[in-house]
Amino acid sequence: MKVHGNDFRKPEEVQIKYISFSSEEEAKMAHDTIYQEENFDAYANQKKLKINTTGFFSLHNPPPEFSRLSDFVSVAFGLQRDEISKVLSDEKGYYILKLMTRKPPYIPTLSEIEREVERRYIEEESRRLCKQEAEIVLNRLKKGEDVKSISRQKGLKVTETGFFLPGSEIPELGSSQELSKALFLISEKKPYPDNVLNVNGNFVIIQFKEKGKLDNDDFEVKKEHLKNILLETKKNEYLQSWLESSKVSMLKEGKLKLARDIKEL
Repeated sequence: MKVHGNDFRKPEEVQIKYISFSSEEEAKMAHDTIYQEENFDAYANQKKLKINTTGFFSLHNPPPEFSRLSDFVSVAFGLQRDEISKVLSDEKGYYILKLMTRKPPYIPTLSEIEREVERRYIEEESRRLCKQEAEIVLNRLKKGEDVKSISRQKGLKVTETGFFLPGSEIPELGSSQELSKALFLISEKKPYPDNVLNVNGNFVIIQFKEKGKLDNDDFEVKKEHLKNILLETKKNEYLQSWLESSKVSMLKEGKLKLARDIKEL
């Protein structure tokens, strides 16, 4: 847990109770009275208003009933214990919040998250093995083995995309920056990319089949679009290079540690 503790860190959470009102005037009057007399519960009982209570929630996981209230989270987390909020509103009504309690962020014990740790480990290990198997297949293809023969042997699916415009969503595959970059690097002389590609969570091997004839009129229309795609690809290359160099630097300085075994948690 020392290495991956922050992966399982539980964020700060709060729990609130609130009163709903049908009109702004009623809500403002209630707010002023409760603020002056500090009688949130007593006021609700006196006016026969229902006090609702939320469960604990974090900044990124607010209660469903307040999902459309844009400033709900900032207001709720800005409250001190027993403090009431300003009047908030959405299309359903008006609200006054009161903070009940706050849970600070913490790292749970291994016994609390053992199943989650195991699930993540199995998932990551499965992905590692899938990628490893895909790399073996790619190397066999680069050596000249037939794609259909290998696919039958391994029970893999082979799909053809048909012609498509570079930069657009690719039929049968979708889109990703990694895939877009690889498409510009394969050709008849180099039909396979250097590496297995990760597209929408799946490991994919692409093979160049053929290129359609250039339509000059169509190219002029789409030239600027293609230019933007190439620029975006280059920007992502620079970003990945910077991230990798930063990672190496942090590892050397001891600011970053990596674990490969569940026993290291």
